[in-house]
Amino acid sequence: METIYGIISDCHKNSGMVAWALRALERKGAQAYLVNGDMAEGHGKIPDAQDRLAYILDMLGETGKPIYISPGSHEPLGVFAPAVAFSQHLYPNLISTVDHPFFSVGTHDLVFLPGSDFVSGGEYLLARDPDLPTGKYLAIDKKLQPLPYLNTAAALIRAGKAQAQFAHTNPYDLYDLVTSPEKTIVICHVPRKFDNLDEAVDMAEFGEVTEQFKIDDQRVERGSIIPLDHAQRLVKRGAPIQIKKENRGNEPLAGIYEDMGITKAVSGHFHESAHRANDRNGKHVAEGTWTNELFWMASYLDGAKAGLLFVRDDGQIKYENVDLS
Repeated sequence: METIYGIISDCHKNSGMVAWALRALERKGAQAYLVNGDMAEGHGKIPDAQDRLAYILDMLGETGKPIYISPGSHEPLGVFAPAVAFSQHLYPNLISTVDHPFFSVGTHDLVFLPGSDFVSGGEYLLARDPDLPTGKYLAIDKKLQPLPYLNTAAALIRAGKAQAQFAHTNPYDLYDLVTSPEKTIVICHVPRKFDNLDEAVDMAEFGEVTEQFKIDDQRVERGSIIPLDHAQRLVKRGAPIQIKKENRGNEPLAGIYEDMGITKAVSGHFHESAHRANDRNGKHVAEGTWTNELFWMASYLDGAKAGLLFVRDDGQIKYENVDLS
């Protein structure tokens, strides 16, 4: 027996790609879906972003299959939380992994780490402070306190009485969540750190600002990280930006996974690494190979890439890259 998960993430531009992906994954036998972040945008007007996410959730809910949905780098609290809560009234098969990070499914466990260590308009943070417990927070005068209702927090920020709101996921929660590492699959928008540029899932190309500069009346600080396509456009305008290619996975996650013996994880985030897969040493794992070690960047919907994860009762897993183009 095996369980088949359809996986989608990183849909920044065309929400219609979700319908295209679902049709393909349904035909291939997906029994449930892992929605691994960056399905909503933190730039622009909140109501528009809520409507876009609700539209996507409606398509997912209509499948009738279990849908495990996580925020990534781009989802604001005021978009993700209310849109998911509203849609859950219509579709009980929608599951927020922010509220429920652990599931035992037959002979395997799914453990979710929502959020990202690098955000672009998002407010779900991962691994920012090892001493900060998982929860939702409001920043007032450089001090953090538990987040009140979202509407209250938004009003305080608009009035200048609070500086920010965010949710934080502490990856050290894995020590409490994981009971059997050998049967655990971690679903996290961000991959762990590896050291293989040619094969590993955490290869990223990006721009790093080498000197402070202003553009369109906005100051950009030295050391800022800018997505590759935007960085390349700025370089053409003369901005002091160095284009880099590095393994940018999360180092605390690497340490935790190694310490706990976690050898199976699904990620998104680094678009350049879409459909890469490797073992714990960063070496390529071939598509369709049953294995006990798999770290896989499963989907980049803007690039017409989705995935299928197959989980066998003996704990071994394999993957299929689904090209939608």
